[in-house]
Amino acid sequence: MSRSPEDLLALATCFQLDEDVSVERRGEGLWAVCVLGTCLKATLERCYEPRPSGRSPEFIAATRFDRDRAVEIAEAYIEARGA
Repeated sequence: MSRSPEDLLALATCFQLDEDVSVERRGEGLWAVCVLGTCLKATLERCYEPRPSGRSPEFIAATRFDRDRAVEIAEAYIEARGA
């Protein structure tokens, strides 16, 4: 059985965008931008990611995005730190 690129994309759980920057699935339709054990907010601020039981609703709201938005944030972070 051959899978289409769209099928394979739907199965992905992590995209490595740079040596230390990845976009990782964190629930149904939610993605986090991860940098060396931290998560990025939309403002590109890095913050420590607590264990799942310690993640408040505020933390999740600030660090979880749809896949396309997470990739945008990751690319902006990579570009900003390269400057």
